[in-house]
Amino acid sequence: MSLHSDELDSMTFQTVGHNAVPAIAESLGLPLITGTLTGECKQSGMIYSPTEGDEVEDLYEVIKKAKNEYPSIEGVCSGAILSDYQRVRVENVCLRLGLTPMAPLWQRDCNQLLDEMLDNGMNAVLVKTAAMGFDRSYVGRSLRDIRSHLLSLSKKYGVNPIGEGGEFETIATDCPLFKTTLSLEGHVIDAGGEAFHLAVQSVNSVPKEGGAAGVIQDEARIALTKAPQPGPPSNASLRLIKPACTASENATIC
Repeated sequence: MSLHSDELDSMTFQTVGHNAVPAIAESLGLPLITGTLTGECKQSGMIYSPTEGDEVEDLYEVIKKAKNEYPSIEGVCSGAILSDYQRVRVENVCLRLGLTPMAPLWQRDCNQLLDEMLDNGMNAVLVKTAAMGFDRSYVGRSLRDIRSHLLSLSKKYGVNPIGEGGEFETIATDCPLFKTTLSLEGHVIDAGGEAFHLAVQSVNSVPKEGGAAGVIQDEARIALTKAPQPGPPSNASLRLIKPACTASENATIC
């Protein structure tokens, strides 16, 4: 059974905007390995052990697939910053596969990390919001554009400025490693309460001057269209970007 695209509450994975990942891999010039997310959260404690039907086992299978195709892979690099829940699960999968788990951003100061990402040319747009201070107009806006708003919400309400508390989710549309800038097209869906998300309909690659080191654009690069009439939900896939590697070199899954 595939995870439907209207399932927004995975405890481990971001599903909103999953269909933009192939364009990200192409812009990075990296191959892509995919696996279908079929499980759900069956074990929510801070200690994880292999559990049949749990969504973490889907992560295990796709990383196992990558390791089988590229035996020189030695480690997995995750973006975990404050979430022990996610870090523990990535570490569990890695250790079972004989891989080294790495979390270079772990316990970083989130205010500093936000500015560091922006100062180093990363651009990302919000594709989901679920917290006080974010109405539907914030979906599709870039972190660069709303930096002052994020810092203000952090001081007033304790909102994490990079969304580590689940306040929002993003898709990277540009960074110095990208050969192109991504342009998203989609419509905003009201999920109820204070939750909104972007249904990504298409992703276009826009060439940038200077190749991968080209100038980062400040605008969000997103076009909103009228929402279509409700129809049957589509399936969502878990996708992991994996760098190309040879049998003689060390490798990392990002």
